[in-house]
Amino acid sequence: MLTYSDVVKFNPHTRGVKVNTLVYRTLTFDSSIQQAKGLFIGSKRDGNLLRAIGNGAISVIWPKDIPLPDYTPNDFPVIFVDDSIEAMVKLVHKYTEKMTMKKRGDATIMIITKQDLQNDRMYDEIFGLLDKHLVCMEMENEDK
Repeated sequence: MLTYSDVVKFNPHTRGVKVNTLVYRTLTFDSSIQQAKGLFIGSKRDGNLLRAIGNGAISVIWPKDIPLPDYTPNDFPVIFVDDSIEAMVKLVHKYTEKMTMKKRGDATIMIITKQDLQNDRMYDEIFGLLDKHLVCMEMENEDK
């Protein structure tokens, strides 16, 4: 599973508690989705951090150019990035084995809606990387 430590390796500008062992069960760009122990990826399209926290987000990747909401708890882990989508693409490239689009006990589930995929080419790239990794893993399991 993806950890706080994995994320801050690429994005060291943070605020809030720094718990390197913090494990993310889900990742999503959509604040309206239930995300148990989730890492919410904020963006200009969806920056509703309060709703994300209410739905289970325990940390956020947040664009530096968007002011962090005043209601954000001081100890809430915030990872600042230049571009949240670009940051996620880097994470997916590096940690593909730790993420999945389907439920798997040892991997963080990335929740991407069909609307996300239609609206942005980067989401399509992320989906493609995760899907390709999943197919490779399934082929390896068939060979055993």
